[in-house]
Amino acid sequence: MVCGNGRNISVWQDKWIKENVLIDQRQKDPFIQQHKNLKVSDLIVNSEWHISDEMLQYIELTELPVIGSGSDKRIWAADLNGKFSFTNVVHQIREKFQQISWAKYVWSPYIHPYTSSNVWKMLIGACATEENIRKKGFNTVSKCYLCGNGQDNMEHILRECSFSLEIWKWLTGMFNLNIPTKFEEVITCVKKHSSAIRQIWYISAFSIMVELWMTRNLRMCENTNPNAEKFKHKILNFTKECGMRINGTLKNCLYDLNIIVSFGIKGIKTRNSFVKEVFFRLPQMDQSLICCDGAAKGNPGAAGIGFISRTSNGSCLGAGSGGLGITTNYIVEVMALVAAGEWAVSKHRMNVCFSLDSMAVIMEFSSGKIPWIVKNRWSKVINSLSIITFRHSYREVNFSADNLSKKGTNMSRGKVNLYDGKPIFLGTLEQENSHYFRFT
Repeated sequence: MVCGNGRNISVWQDKWIKENVLIDQRQKDPFIQQHKNLKVSDLIVNSEWHISDEMLQYIELTELPVIGSGSDKRIWAADLNGKFSFTNVVHQIREKFQQISWAKYVWSPYIHPYTSSNVWKMLIGACATEENIRKKGFNTVSKCYLCGNGQDNMEHILRECSFSLEIWKWLTGMFNLNIPTKFEEVITCVKKHSSAIRQIWYISAFSIMVELWMTRNLRMCENTNPNAEKFKHKILNFTKECGMRINGTLKNCLYDLNIIVSFGIKGIKTRNSFVKEVFFRLPQMDQSLICCDGAAKGNPGAAGIGFISRTSNGSCLGAGSGGLGITTNYIVEVMALVAAGEWAVSKHRMNVCFSLDSMAVIMEFSSGKIPWIVKNRWSKVINSLSIITFRHSYREVNFSADNLSKKGTNMSRGKVNLYDGKPIFLGTLEQENSHYFRFT
């Protein structure tokens, strides 16, 4: 429930302050039984909270929500906009398993389904190696069918066998990489390369894993000796055929060109860098500019907010930074805007321009699609300010607020430091008024 006048919200049986209803904590409490019909409106006097000493054992003052205007609203708390949907219900009740970081790479559109399904079987241990057969209670003498040394298990076949090491040495030599010792290294070793090169690497590396397993099966079932040259030729042809699936772009450099020439892949787009000149603009006369930003060390992760306000002549009105605990990138951007708005209200600034680098937050607040968790707080900001405008700015010219938000990530949850009238931006005012370049 979103609190309005509180007349339709039961203090004990509705979820309005905590994650669970208050009656779940002490169902047989005499005080609760005596005041079982207590409404939230009974705790509000002149639009302010009036909590008795008896109620303080059930409610903490810091947890009280902002009182809104009008009647109470019932919302679907699992959605940011408070709207009920079957999709959200399914997401809430479905059985969730631990996420696997490499799943999105194996089941990517540029990987052939045949390769994806077989790599998936290898990674979850569903292949019938002699090691897996022994786990079922069968006694077998194990040896590698490719090199004749070591045991027949997936770890040896893919990374320790002399035949597989020869293939990996050939492929990593083409990409100038180290031979991966585990599957996670197959994923991370090309993180800094262009998207097209990463996709070519994944296609060829996954194909090698599958082909090593199939070569092992041919040696075991048909006694076909492995041939390294035929193996390499097959990987080159298969990667070339999968070139039509690649949707990434290349860097305009010799390294990327050598890779696509080696595999004979054509038709891949080259990524060109565009330089965009961006400027920092001061607000209009009698207008306050508040640059706000949020930062999170992960999504979700330790988050902080920051904002800085200036007048039309460039002087600093004030700034602030604070910690939010663990939350997502979107929520931290929303909270930075709301905190900046509440600060403007406290300083009696009537004409305010909010500048932030999150276009998603600007679009939703401009259209009235405000998350329910801050709806009452933002309504008070709107009712207190005369003129509100939004401005989208790139991080290159918003580095003061960005620096403050990063400071906030190291602060404890709920702690806010205000710097009223102090020029704390990272650099001089002349630097912020100059132009910058954004590479896209």
